[in-house]
Amino acid sequence: MQIGFIGIGLMGSRMAKNLIKAGHTLTLYNRTEARALKLQGPTATIAQSPGAAAIDKPLVITMLSDPPTVREVADAFLPFMKKDAIWMNCSTIDPNTARDMGQLAQRFNVRYVDAPVAGSTAPAAAGELVFLVGGQPEDVKATEPVTQVCGKAVHHLGKVGQGAAAKMVINLLLAQQMTIFTESMQLATALGLKQDQMLDILIGGPVTAPYLAHKREKITTDQYEPEFPLKWMLKDVRLALQCAREQGLDLPVGHASQQLYEAAAKASWSEKDFSAIWSHLLTPDH
Repeated sequence: MQIGFIGIGLMGSRMAKNLIKAGHTLTLYNRTEARALKLQGPTATIAQSPGAAAIDKPLVITMLSDPPTVREVADAFLPFMKKDAIWMNCSTIDPNTARDMGQLAQRFNVRYVDAPVAGSTAPAAAGELVFLVGGQPEDVKATEPVTQVCGKAVHHLGKVGQGAAAKMVINLLLAQQMTIFTESMQLATALGLKQDQMLDILIGGPVTAPYLAHKREKITTDQYEPEFPLKWMLKDVRLALQCAREQGLDLPVGHASQQLYEAAAKASWSEKDFSAIWSHLLTPDH
């Protein structure tokens, strides 16, 4: 299948690589061209603009950083998409932006699928992402050449915007789990309990999130190679709380988590994996 792929970052590069391996022909665009050049080959060419990546493609995938970037790039490529082509937006954005992009796509006679993913770089590389999808059933089905290669599950949650809504819920929970776990371990240390012993008890047990087993090496070695950068977790927490306000909800634990991630970002952890909140909170006088 001919696919335009816009956004070759930590996640997009791994998804694109799997699609190339599966035999699809990709036209890649990334603002930092060097990232896309790493994938260049017989079935992967580099476009010089978002529009050039989208021309004549039956399917265009975007994996971009935030709502303003999605809006900006959409204006650059949608006019070049052919009628009835599909825009599959895997970026993490808020539901309102997702709905706006769906309406914008309609103006260009383009079908829109709201398809953020759950999972970080390791699942992306392994083709084991979970797709959280909003859109028309026939449009969702048309994205199967992507989801079958890049994912292990697809959850069709309803109309456009519902995929983005589910991603807000998941990432707010993810952010809060990490801060709560770190605070609990702060208490363990203060009470004189051995860190390794408590990690053995907690990780893999019934009261901790399974993903923490994957973060253990990062927090015990203080090495935070980014799988999901802290700055993007902060962005997602802000978006989730924005959604809550729009629904008339006050989420005090969410607001506390936002403050903690904001402080960590200011303390130079922004580009590290979001699990670096551990080292930030365990640093005296943080």
